[in-house]
Amino acid sequence: MKAIAEGRVAAVVLAGGQASRLGSAQPKGVLPLGTRGLGKGKVDSLLFIQSALILRLQRLAAIGHEDVVKKSGGRITWLVMTNGTNDVAVRSHIIAICRETKLSLDQIIVFSQKETPAFDFDGNVLMKSRTECNCTYLLLYCVDNILCRVAGQWMIGYAIEQNADCVLKVVEKSDPYELVDKVIREGERFRVLQCSETPSELAERRCPMFPSKFLLRKGNIESYMVTFGFLRKACDLLLPYHAVCNPNGIKLERFIFDAFVDQDVFLWLVSTEEEYSPLKNQDAVGHCCLSSCLESLGPAHASWIRRACIDARAEARLLV
Repeated sequence: MKAIAEGRVAAVVLAGGQASRLGSAQPKGVLPLGTRGLGKGKVDSLLFIQSALILRLQRLAAIGHEDVVKKSGGRITWLVMTNGTNDVAVRSHIIAICRETKLSLDQIIVFSQKETPAFDFDGNVLMKSRTECNCTYLLLYCVDNILCRVAGQWMIGYAIEQNADCVLKVVEKSDPYELVDKVIREGERFRVLQCSETPSELAERRCPMFPSKFLLRKGNIESYMVTFGFLRKACDLLLPYHAVCNPNGIKLERFIFDAFVDQDVFLWLVSTEEEYSPLKNQDAVGHCCLSSCLESLGPAHASWIRRACIDARAEARLLV
């Protein structure tokens, strides 16, 4: 919390995705969710929820660190990555969010992926702003996870305690065919193994020591904490291209997790029920869809309320 109060924490959301698989022409991050009461009917989206989390963390971090906040401003710098097709819509939505939440536009940097080459956008944009915001810790996440802890204070605290340059958040997989990439250990290092790179036999293999669990059970939910020192080194790395097959051809992509291969990476295991519910499909698919995302909010928020010593019925649908 002190690091947040000192203004040394930044969060970058990868919001370049379109909602084409959801049957919408709107960007995924601005898609109306239909939540009850969120945004008072004005703003209702994944980006709105994330902005509210940032605002709440800032307020919590200020408690007990008032003098520090007076000096630093106590703001979490929020970087929003768009692409050429959704940049205008996302920027407009961010302005609406700031009007609703009173989050300051001064702490938000919206930039398009096309502005810099592939991986370098992280280093170039953030290094340029580092002098201004004095950030040390950067949390990266995908826009589509409705349960994302945008700037999770526990993971930041763990990184500070362990003097870690890189922390990768994982969940325990219970379905071998769940479309979540695996985190595996090769020698002394961790790396991410994509679903397309995992043979069925390997995905289904059980752990010899714990037969009730899968051998490859650590799932990458695309939520990372890195330091700016790590970014300096990562910007000079030559990352490989991955071939992604689409119906009309093959797309070449680079992924930030390939920069973790030669680093000392720490894993942070979290509960799927509390921290991972992505929006990827139409409701007809039945999972990773808008309905499943909204259903996951109730139990997660009820658990927060219970921890705050407030009586909450577990089965109640609570959207707070």
